[in-house]
Amino acid sequence: MKHIWFSFILSIFSTITSYGQVYISSETNVKETTTNDIISLTIAVEISGEDQVQESPIKLPDFQRFDVLDYNSEQNTIIDPVRKVRVNQMVYQFLLQPKQSGSIKIGSALVKVNGKMYKSEPFDILVRDVSKRIPDNTRNLASQNNQTYLNVKLDDHEVYKNQPVVATLSVITRDVDNFRKVKNIQTPKSGNILVQPISLTRSDIEQDSKSGLLSQIVGIYIIFPKEAGPVEVPAFTAEIVDHGATRLASNRTNISVKHLPAGAPEDFNNFVGNFSIDMTNVESLPQPIEINKPLDIVVKLIGRGNLSAHNMPKIIPTEDYDVFPPKLVKNLKVEKEGIVGDIEAHYVIVPKKAGNIAIKTEKMAFFNPEKKLYKDLGEKSIVLRAMTSLEIENAKSTMQKVNEYTNTVLDKVNTPVLQTETLKLSENKGMNWQVIFGNLALIGAMGMVIYLVRNRYQKKKLASIIKEEQLKSRPKITTIEETEALLRSKSSLNLTSHFNYLENLLIQKKYSEFFTEFANLEAEVDVKSNHKFGHPYAHHLKQTNENLYQKYTLIKDSLNTEKYSPIINGEKLDYILIQSKEVFSAIEN
Repeated sequence: MKHIWFSFILSIFSTITSYGQVYISSETNVKETTTNDIISLTIAVEISGEDQVQESPIKLPDFQRFDVLDYNSEQNTIIDPVRKVRVNQMVYQFLLQPKQSGSIKIGSALVKVNGKMYKSEPFDILVRDVSKRIPDNTRNLASQNNQTYLNVKLDDHEVYKNQPVVATLSVITRDVDNFRKVKNIQTPKSGNILVQPISLTRSDIEQDSKSGLLSQIVGIYIIFPKEAGPVEVPAFTAEIVDHGATRLASNRTNISVKHLPAGAPEDFNNFVGNFSIDMTNVESLPQPIEINKPLDIVVKLIGRGNLSAHNMPKIIPTEDYDVFPPKLVKNLKVEKEGIVGDIEAHYVIVPKKAGNIAIKTEKMAFFNPEKKLYKDLGEKSIVLRAMTSLEIENAKSTMQKVNEYTNTVLDKVNTPVLQTETLKLSENKGMNWQVIFGNLALIGAMGMVIYLVRNRYQKKKLASIIKEEQLKSRPKITTIEETEALLRSKSSLNLTSHFNYLENLLIQKKYSEFFTEFANLEAEVDVKSNHKFGHPYAHHLKQTNENLYQKYTLIKDSLNTEKYSPIINGEKLDYILIQSKEVFSAIEN
């Protein structure tokens, strides 16, 4: 089943019929409905005590007069903190649509415990024919609202105190227009839980293939239980706004909140998750540190979980310094793992005495629910070396004192400001064009002469350099053996250069150029193999190394497969290149 439809879940236990240590009840959300409406039937069972053993599954009432659109079940096992006994709770919920009008009896639900049969009380509901009560074309919004539900699903029902639980809120309806009418979603208010949104982005609308119901996720929230024991999460609420507002309420859910393990450190701060703490480094403070001058000391709490500034470790005040209330800077976001980020507490510290001053924070410890253990972070501290103004002055070098004195004198001396006058050129309305053209012609002639002389000199120098290089590079060949050695040297193969180039082509995903370059590499390997062994490289491998020959054949087959494949696999080409390095490198041996 793709979706879970709840309208009422655990609130039903308040009206349960009691049989000793076994409780069972059944209830619908309405006692009067129509043939077009959907009703929610909730069956709740609670079995208390270690000696109470359920011997049969829950036997459900007869649903022949209803269409069962959807159903779901939920089970919780908790320890009652008052009675100190185990309590097994089971809730079954069904979405039903009446097939006929009239008074319909919903029978008893049965369960067998310790050889005794327990049952819920049967009851009747009144179903009216909607065609007789309201014409189809004038059905009012109230009737439509009966087919719109809010459903909450928790990702976990058993957590530690202050450990986050993710809740998914969905709207379920038959009419797609109702989704846009759902407004003003409100989170539950309760003193024993804290609810914060993770995402309020609506998902795509999905349809259940069996019931035909439509559903859409309208919000994902995170819940922090503040107390241990069974905790009920009240209903989320919303409104259908269309010519008025009709209130919707979701199902209620239960969380079994476990007590934190014994042995918590004395400085445990009720943090549950994973955290670390940091403090300003002494080297980052302005030096020298003078008494009675304020400093900015930062205490930073980093982590994920129930991260908050409420129990954050504070700087401990002493007689050595004055400390002022911090300014908090929060960089937080809500995720499924809890509140993630960091909190910075900026303290203003004023040293009051000269000498070493130790600034310490309060101790901190937290509980890690994944590892199920406590971690003590202890305290953070830094040691400052505070000095008086006279000590700071005496510690300065002579050059520093001279520079400071010079700067002080320059600041106090009034430097005269020289007056300047703007030189205005008299306007010349005439212009001697003959002089201008004559100067331009002279400059052009001189430039041409310089260019011709320089060009001739450079040509002579270049010819001389080329001649010298040709003489240096011309080999001196005197025998047939030297001639063959020269030919072999000209056919040298640089495998490293080829492999580096092929790797770059793969990184840039230039697969067409990769195949071309690989073919060039094979050709050069064959050329060197012909010079060295007298036949192509594949033939040489087949005669000398059968294992490498098999790898070479496999490389060529895989390369051709990828070359003509409609979708080229870059990872496969990476593997081919690695294998090729081993095969082609053997030619150097």
